[in-house]
Amino acid sequence: KLEVLGPDPDQFRIIFRNVAKKFGFTASDEIIDFILAELADKNVKLANFQPAFIMNQVVAGSKFDGCGTEMRLQHVKMALRNLHMDGRLPPDEGTLANV
Repeated sequence: KLEVLGPDPDQFRIIFRNVAKKFGFTASDEIIDFILAELADKNVKLANFQPAFIMNQVVAGSKFDGCGTEMRLQHVKMALRNLHMDGRLPPDEGTLANV
């Protein structure tokens, strides 16, 4: 078995920006800082799949809300909740699956 290590925060930033760009979005420092802080707060190790997963969720939320390629924090938050399938959601917020 070969252990594949996740990216460090700087590598994650590069990956996230590149993935966002492929979807036609621009990832600001504030958005990426928020993602990194949320993952660290939940003790989630960074992984190479996370930027694509998050962006797929952001794109779905953006299409649903009709806001084009504007990256909104509300969609990032929903994506992160979908990433952490722990069943604990704040009562006033949902995931893309139950909005």
